[in-house]
Amino acid sequence: METIEVTTTITNVLESSKLCVATAVAAALVLLWLLRRRLGRLELKETGRAVALILLASAALAGVSYGVWWLLDNALGDEFFAQLVSVSLALVAGGAAYLGACWLLRVRELRPLLALMRSRRGG
Repeated sequence: METIEVTTTITNVLESSKLCVATAVAAALVLLWLLRRRLGRLELKETGRAVALILLASAALAGVSYGVWWLLDNALGDEFFAQLVSVSLALVAGGAAYLGACWLLRVRELRPLLALMRSRRGG
C-alpha cells in the first residue's frame, strides 16, 4: 500500500514539473514573438553565442570556487573564522577564474566592464 502512495506522489510531482516547464517554454516563446514584433531583428545567433560562452565561464567559476573551498575547508576545519576565510577566498578565486575565462573566450560583454574599470583608474 505504501509503495502505491509513494509512486502516486512521485508521479504527481513529475507531472507538476512538466507543466511548469511547458508553461515557462510557452511564455518564453510568446515573449520572443512580442519582442520581435516590437524590435525587429533579435540577433538570436549572437545572443546564443554569448550565453554559451558565459555558461562556459560560469562552469570555470563553479569549479574553481568549489575546489578552493574544498581544499581550504579540509585544511582549516569548520570553525566560523575558518569557514569565513575558505568561502571568501573561494569567491575571490572563482571571480578571477570567471573574468579570466571571459577574457580567454573573448566574451564581448566584458568590454564595457573593463572600460569602466580603466576610466575609474584614470588610465
